[in-house]
Amino acid sequence: YQRGEGEIDAESVMIRKQPAAGCGECNFGFTNFNFLHVAAFQGDGRLVDALAAAGAAIDYPTLPADTHEFKFAGGMSEADGGRRVDIMPAPTGMTPLVIACTVMATHTISELMGQIMAQIPPPDAAIRLVALGADLKQTLTIPSDTQLDMRNCLPFMWRQLGLSGKTALQLAVMSCHEPLIKECIDRGADIAARDIAICPPPVRGRVRDIINRCSPPAPGRLPADVYDCRCGSRLLWSHCHGAGKLIYT
Repeated sequence: YQRGEGEIDAESVMIRKQPAAGCGECNFGFTNFNFLHVAAFQGDGRLVDALAAAGAAIDYPTLPADTHEFKFAGGMSEADGGRRVDIMPAPTGMTPLVIACTVMATHTISELMGQIMAQIPPPDAAIRLVALGADLKQTLTIPSDTQLDMRNCLPFMWRQLGLSGKTALQLAVMSCHEPLIKECIDRGADIAARDIAICPPPVRGRVRDIINRCSPPAPGRLPADVYDCRCGSRLLWSHCHGAGKLIYT
């Protein structure tokens, strides 16, 4: 995405949310999230659009971090009945789309295993990131167990669920969420047999049915005719700021 003469890297939006991003009573969160990572983690598609329009780099990865924070769940302090929860860094290199698709795949596979998660975020953030042209080839990489802090429970869960090493596209497929898979295909993603084969057996048939219901995109389309403009209009780039004129409403 270009604005003026240079590419937007949007380090200006690398402002940490304090305290660290969490999700409800579970208080899962990571200290190295920026605002767009938070939006992806919480499934907030409207915030994704707003940050993209402000110049956020939609494939900005989580950076290495050695620090951790803590907050209290169920009270303002231990004396007040609260339980101290440590907030750790997320694995390095997680882009917003990888974060959003990882969360969705986590819920799908956990339900198959009979583990109902406390809160299921909406798919809006993942869908909007795909529409805006986020890189579906970015990979979730979980460090080895010896390099993980035992208090960092989500990465341990992702490793146990077999999500490490999967691309954002594969995680989207594993989520078995039809609107998200359809969005990937509409935007030109090629879901190969190997992407389906990595899914848990109960999901594979459902994923094939979803793919069969999707119409393949027209070949030879230019990126401007595939991805949405990042101004927040939700119009194709070729129909908005890429049309050669600026339209403000």
